[in-house]
Amino acid sequence: MKKSGYLFLLVALCMVLFGSGNVQAEEVKPFDLALWSPCQIQTPKTSIEGLRISLFYGESKNVTGVDLSLIASTIKGNFKGYGNGLFKIVDGNASGWLDCGINIVKGDMVGLQTGLYNSANKIHGVQLGLINMAEALKGVQIGLLNFNRTGKIYFFPIINFSSSF
Repeated sequence: MKKSGYLFLLVALCMVLFGSGNVQAEEVKPFDLALWSPCQIQTPKTSIEGLRISLFYGESKNVTGVDLSLIASTIKGNFKGYGNGLFKIVDGNASGWLDCGINIVKGDMVGLQTGLYNSANKIHGVQLGLINMAEALKGVQIGLLNFNRTGKIYFFPIINFSSSF
């Protein structure tokens, strides 16, 4: 085989293995197991629809389903389902039940947050914890310290509620 034939095969193999780098469909997998990101079965840019287990720390793009964490996990996009652990950050929106020591949802939360510290941009549902924080609340906060930054009552102990954003 001539040199140009080997070069063509090498370029074709690289394109198959590594892609063209321009457009790729979102990768969605049904399962991920993480020891410490990036030491996990799927890459942190993969979305999980099914079960994600993070032993020390896991990271995924989006998670739909059950997200079990021994210590911590981060979701760079959106979350939908049930999640637990000591510490969880959702960079996008969340819906379902987040049951962690520390829950931080940088976007909007629809559903239930239970933990020592709960935080969301807009919460449409219930926050149950020692400290509950929301930029806007349409629901109930039950805890020692409850903050609704845009509500008529910014701070109220034990129970705080609002029926509109």
